[in-house]
Amino acid sequence: MPLGAPTMTMNPTSPLGQTRLRAGPALLDNHTFDPTIDATYVNDMDAIADFLTETNRFQDRKDGLSYTNTEPLKTVDPALVEVEGQWKP
Repeated sequence: MPLGAPTMTMNPTSPLGQTRLRAGPALLDNHTFDPTIDATYVNDMDAIADFLTETNRFQDRKDGLSYTNTEPLKTVDPALVEVEGQWKP
C-alpha cells in the first residue's frame, strides 16, 4: 500500500489538478525510499489503516502485516525484513 501508485485520476488542466501537480515534487523532495519491513513500516501501515477507518474508507480494519508478503524482499536481502509479513501466496 505505502509503495503503490495513487489510484485517483486528476485533470491537469483544472486548478485543483495544477495544485496537486505542483505539490507532488514538493512533498517528495526530501523523501528517501527505504524498503525495510520494520517497526516504522508497521507504524506507518497502522496510521494509514486508522485514517482509512476513521474516514469510513475501510469497513473492516485489518492489520497491515496480514496482507504483507515479505518472502520476495527476503530473497533480495534478508536484513530488510525485521518484521515478518503474515500473508503467504
